Amino acid sequence: MIPYYILALFPPVVSYFIFSSKEQQKKRNRLMLTLFFGIFIFLVAFRARSIGADTVNYTNIFKQVSLLNWDKVEGLESLEGGYLYFNKILTLFSNDYRLLLVVVALLSIIPMAIMLVKESENGILTIALFMAVAPFSMYFSGLRQVLAMALIVPAYYLTKHKKLLPFILVVLFAMLFHTSAFIMILIYPLYHIRITTNKFLVMIPVILLVYLFNGPIFSFLVEMLGEGYENYNVIEDTGAITMVILFVIFAAFAFTIADDKKLSKDDFGLRNLLVIALILQLFAPINHIAMRMNYYFIPFIPILMPKLINKSKAEYRQIAIFASVVMSIFFLLYFFFNAHTTVNGGVMKIFPYKSMWE
Repeated sequence: MIPYYILALFPPVVSYFIFSSKEQQKKRNRLMLTLFFGIFIFLVAFRARSIGADTVNYTNIFKQVSLLNWDKVEGLESLEGGYLYFNKILTLFSNDYRLLLVVVALLSIIPMAIMLVKESENGILTIALFMAVAPFSMYFSGLRQVLAMALIVPAYYLTKHKKLLPFILVVLFAMLFHTSAFIMILIYPLYHIRITTNKFLVMIPVILLVYLFNGPIFSFLVEMLGEGYENYNVIEDTGAITMVILFVIFAAFAFTIADDKKLSKDDFGLRNLLVIALILQLFAPINHIAMRMNYYFIPFIPILMPKLINKSKAEYRQIAIFASVVMSIFFLLYFFFNAHTTVNGGVMKIFPYKSMWE
């Protein structure tokens, strides 16, 4: 587990050593997150093939693609054509699967790193939330989806600047790597809705009804998507109730602590994305795909929570500061508790970490 400890602890220690004063907080946050994502890219790029539930499958597909002619590539393993042609392009440079892992690590993590370094107002809390709540483990396993997830970054900035057509093109491009990326289309309209605390209170009964009838609602939504999404319509007990509770706590915190009068348009937009993340999470207990669809919204949480804490209501200011410290410690401890207690490496097979040299 040493590499994960280095990932979590080395950036804050070095950053506080170099930029120790309160006036240097912005520089400290940027250095901290830059170091964090630099180490993270290295760990993902140079992991052993045994790290990541799907790593072996993807490296085998890469080898298969290298042996095929261009006209035979699409349709292999029923995977998205964009991802397969991406593999084929890489084989022009090398047939070594390590190239695939390195390039995917760079393309998937760098955009996310740029966004978090630029937007985060609390480096430690962002790191803690990214490791424990955001789809940290997916970067070691789901090559197709993390490539699609990287495109939420341009989608987010295009949304902020109201560039609808380029936004739609980005979503369509993301779907070439993973069809679940269609859900990104919700970012644009939801970001621009102004959900105040009073409006959220009115939404609570609706959210409760969605949870109570999540099975029929999910089946109806999948049917509405039409042909090509039939395999998503599998209702089963996934046991993912813990994350539902966590997202309810996040939403309650976000609408209780934050002072709506202090929030910018971007703050409102990001908080709206937390609401859709909560609603999508309500379907996770009955379908594994629902959780994976939420991966396009969860990465905004490590940006949102520090912003809301810094714009808390005056009467909750001390509570917000205390909550920031508690969340940072809790989620880091939670990550390492899972790392040491999870059996067989966890669902994504990332514990303990092994490098390509082991």
